[in-house]
Formats: sequence, C-alpha cells, structure tokens
Amino acid sequence: GPYGIYIEMEDKEGEKPRRASVPKNIPLEQLNLEKASQLLSLPREVGKYPKSNETIIANNGRFGPYLKVGDYFISLKEDDVYTVGENRAIDLIEEHFQKIEKQTIGTHDNKELSVSKRGRIGYFLKNGTTSIRVPNEIDAKTISLEKAIELIEIKKEKDQAKKKKTKKKNN
Repeated sequence: GPYGIYIEMEDKEGEKPRRASVPKNIPLEQLNLEKASQLLSLPREVGKYPKSNETIIANNGRFGPYLKVGDYFISLKEDDVYTVGENRAIDLIEEHFQKIEKQTIGTHDNKELSVSKRGRIGYFLKNGTTSIRVPNEIDAKTISLEKAIELIEIKKEKDQAKKKKTKKKNN
C-alpha cells in the first residue's frame, strides 16, 4: 500500500476487508498466521474509563501504540498494546490528565476560558475553538481573566486578518 506493507482479511462476502499495517520493526520473515491475526485484532476495547464512562481503545497508529478515551490519545511507551489491561490503562489516562492540569479562569463569549499545560510546549489558553500559547513572560498559573481575554481577542483579530488576506480567486 501507499503507507507500507499491510495484511488484509476478508470476513464475509460483500463486506469490506479488514486491514492492518505491518509495523516496520517486524521483519517479513517473522510474519505468520498467528502474528497476522494479532495485528488484525486491533483496535481492541480495553474497558471503560470510570469518570466519563467512555470506552478505552488500544490501537497502533502512525506514531506507535496508543490508548484512546474520548478525544484524548495517550502514547503507550512501555506497555504492550495487545496486553495492556483496564487497570493499567486507567492509571496511564489519569497520569496523562494530571499532566494537562486544566484550570478554568472564567467565561468569555459564553464559552469556558481555561488554562492548561500541554507537554513540553507550555501553557495554553483555550476559549471555545480558539487556542493560544501563553507567552513565557506571563505566569500562566496566576493569569487574570482580563489578561486572558485580551490575549484571546488579539488571537481572534489576527485570525480575522488572515481570513481577509486569503480570498478565493475566480477562474
């Protein structure tokens, strides 16, 4: 295929066949029926996340194995995507949510205005669909509602200016 080697299995006549990419770390010589059925077993349901009652799904993706719960994707660094259990998955999800550290400041334009930490990049302000990185000179943990609204409005103005510059051309 266009994204590398894959395996395919037809279930029933007329149904779309199931496909799975063969990871680059698996030599073709090691690919057998057992390994192929293991690859085709993904995505697999691990269990339910108790706080939101959403299904936890384990899968292999472009950037390696991961867990998915709701809209969140959590990388599986040391755990095996085929054997990770529900309790371990919940622990990894909890760790991930603790790293995010979401803090609601207030509301703006009838939408929640919050600050959250995302990985190595730093802190972000989020208001509806508008998201902006908090500059390093501003302490994100003590930012005022007024300053947060000011930063969001500046971002919205820049976005509007970009939209005006890129108008469609009629051919």
